Amino acid sequence: MSRSLNRTVGEPDPILVSDGRTSGYAYIPSSKKELTLDTVMSLDAAGANFHDLGDMVPGTFQINHLNRRIPAGGNIVFLDGHVAWRHFDEMRVRASEMVHFWW
Repeated sequence: MSRSLNRTVGEPDPILVSDGRTSGYAYIPSSKKELTLDTVMSLDAAGANFHDLGDMVPGTFQINHLNRRIPAGGNIVFLDGHVAWRHFDEMRVRASEMVHFWW
């Protein structure tokens, strides 16, 4: 019998993952795949400037959930529909394009 006939509805195919040293295929459940999240941006990758994005972001923008000048964290919506809070100390820079995006 074909693998596709035995799959659970909505179960994704395995994807290629890498930690920078090794890579391989893994099944990542929808409860672990991030779909959308609160925007947390900084001007530097060290995370020292979250409050003054200057001209880097058009219009008026303020990061959600600031605890004085450092983000407390952010909400993340997962592919299975649940929402979870991620504390800032568990976040890292995952994308950079003039500003740094954390999640």
